[in-house]
Amino acid sequence: MSVRTFLQQWRIDPGVVTVRVGVHPGTPPMLDRHVTVDSEVSVDLRQQLSAVVANTPVTVLLRDAVTIRTVLTTG
Repeated sequence: MSVRTFLQQWRIDPGVVTVRVGVHPGTPPMLDRHVTVDSEVSVDLRQQLSAVVANTPVTVLLRDAVTIRTVLTTG
């Protein structure tokens, strides 16, 4: 939802937004998150979008307890 809201504020139709999350067991465990946005996003907005993804409520809640690796793919 945060990705869609951010892009819509910039008048960019996000198209399909997909988030896949996998867990890598170990000590400490790690979440592997892939966020894919169909729309083209400029380099400047992509950096801002990355910050939005890094500060979603779920991420903020979990990041002190688990490492979260995120890959963001656009257009």
